[in-house]
Amino acid sequence: MKGLTVIVTGGSRGLGKAIALAFAAEGAKVGLLCRRSYETAREVARQIEREGGVAWAYPCDVADCGAVNSTVGDVFRKAGSLDLIVNNAGVSHSSLLLKTDEGTWDAVLATNLTGAFNLTRAALPYMLRQRRGHIVNIGSLSAIQGIMGSVAYCASKAGLIGLTLSSAREYGSRGIAVNAVLPGYMPTEMGKAMPPASREAILSENVLGRGSTPEDVARFIVRLVQTEGVSGQVFNLDSRPWW
Repeated sequence: MKGLTVIVTGGSRGLGKAIALAFAAEGAKVGLLCRRSYETAREVARQIEREGGVAWAYPCDVADCGAVNSTVGDVFRKAGSLDLIVNNAGVSHSSLLLKTDEGTWDAVLATNLTGAFNLTRAALPYMLRQRRGHIVNIGSLSAIQGIMGSVAYCASKAGLIGLTLSSAREYGSRGIAVNAVLPGYMPTEMGKAMPPASREAILSENVLGRGSTPEDVARFIVRLVQTEGVSGQVFNLDSRPWW
């Protein structure tokens, strides 16, 4: 992967940071996007540079189409290519449907679903000119199973699967692969913020008796991107039966 360019959203911490470091370790140039914690993202970029890699950090709200277009253009100008994007940025909110107001619904979908749409649409013209590319969308098993009290989050992740499958069909003939990865429970900030009872229930259903780590998921994504001929797939890394 040496010389390829990847953009990772939500790249300042947690899974996004792990993905960025994993790609950089394989020789890829990395653009890290984050809405908040820009200084933290800059430190991740500096860590990559200290280890001999190339990385840039950007303060960018993926829900802002103009900001996304500008950022993607800047990454391309600096790197000379745009080969991979990982739509990892996500937010969650816990409330029952009747207690979820429109503002909350809109905010969750704006980041989790519209943000992925914005980055995908901004990146595709560069990939189409190169006739190659790979898009990875970070979903959740909750898109299939549902979670009580997380209606906006579950709906956004279900929409992300639809975006994945449709995009794969539209652009596969142009050399662009699109896949979704559903991590298991991870002890990230979002994971730790879950109600303890919900977290325990998820882990108790896991057939391996454990959740994922960000590093587990990052390694899988790197290997997925390195594997040719795979597109339009939804990979469940959460070892809970979904049927």
